[in-house]
Amino acid sequence: MNMKVYTYKDKIVGFCAPQEEADEIKNIAVWLKTMAKPLQAFVTAGGMTTFTQKASWVGLHDIKALPFPETGTLDLSPHEQILVDDIVGYYRDFIRLGEDSPMMQKSGKDALPAFNSVFTQHINTIYKDNPIRALESQAWPGIICQPYVFGHGEVHWSGANELQDKLDGLLHEKQGTTLNMTRIARIYDGNFIFLLKPDRLRYWLCSVALRDADETLFDLRMQGF
Repeated sequence: MNMKVYTYKDKIVGFCAPQEEADEIKNIAVWLKTMAKPLQAFVTAGGMTTFTQKASWVGLHDIKALPFPETGTLDLSPHEQILVDDIVGYYRDFIRLGEDSPMMQKSGKDALPAFNSVFTQHINTIYKDNPIRALESQAWPGIICQPYVFGHGEVHWSGANELQDKLDGLLHEKQGTTLNMTRIARIYDGNFIFLLKPDRLRYWLCSVALRDADETLFDLRMQGF
């Protein structure tokens, strides 16, 4: 009798069931495929192997921990969907590749419209009567300044190029020979808000806009605005 032995470089997990439950197994397979992105985000954000192996590695315990609601839907809110998209689209590669990942290699300039939409919508859930709006951004090598205003107003950028060295010193600090610190800054001036951050995409993702909006709302509340 000839016997063939197959070996695989990766572990394989399968679902088995009696023949009379085959349709249910097929439905589960379809659901897993349909919900692949949020489930990938679930494993990445809470999986046991994400930070000890590689972003694409999934353990058996991660599979067993996957949610499987009886309703057949994960019922994600818009904010949760934003987190899912960024985790799967960017953060998994960032864990695996670090500085070589797309979110660290690409400029955030093209992401500003989506960032501003999320940021202003989140702020305006509170400030409905005097909504905030995004103004034209200003960029220097390695730095983006995104201004916002409550109500009416514009920013005049005359002499803006003279600020480059000061802003670079504000956002970047070298400590010792190996440690570099990168800061972000929020500046409040009357009814204006200025976000100053490095120009890498990492700092201008929609998920970051949610965090920035929450922190801005906290600041505004503390200022009695």
